Amino acid sequence: MGCEAASLLMALWSKGYCTDLSYQQFLAAMPYASDGNPNHGFVGTPYANDGDFDGINMPAVASWGARYASAADITGCSEEDLLYQLYLGHPVVVWTSYKFGPTAPEDYWWGNYKTNAHVMLLCGFDPDSRQFYIADPAPGGAYSGMVWVSWETFTDSFDVMRGAVAVW
Repeated sequence: MGCEAASLLMALWSKGYCTDLSYQQFLAAMPYASDGNPNHGFVGTPYANDGDFDGINMPAVASWGARYASAADITGCSEEDLLYQLYLGHPVVVWTSYKFGPTAPEDYWWGNYKTNAHVMLLCGFDPDSRQFYIADPAPGGAYSGMVWVSWETFTDSFDVMRGAVAVW
């Protein structure tokens, strides 16, 4: 758990911020939601998968990132908006799905989310091959680490929620 924090920290590191912080130190500074609403802070624990909802959503990630750099919640943006952010040199924390597997909208008392949710960092785009360059913090699997992902694979997962936070 904690892919949101790992992705945000990678974005900050890529822009030269928080380079003196480890992942554990960054997790210790993560805001938690006392009201159980992931739009206000992390809900659950990033240290174990206990079967309950564990996560922090875009508004809270953007606010957390803004403590260290400029960050904006651009949730709902189009793929062209993502490409523009990348053109500007802004990495984008994106809400996709684990291993780009099937995902569907899901309703909670606090708002909408998605099944099989996962967060990673969008780092670049190759217009010739129409592939996104991503940094996936999840260990193991075909998509962990820095990898190229096709337009279709990425957008099939991203389009379900279009969650995104740009960092600069």
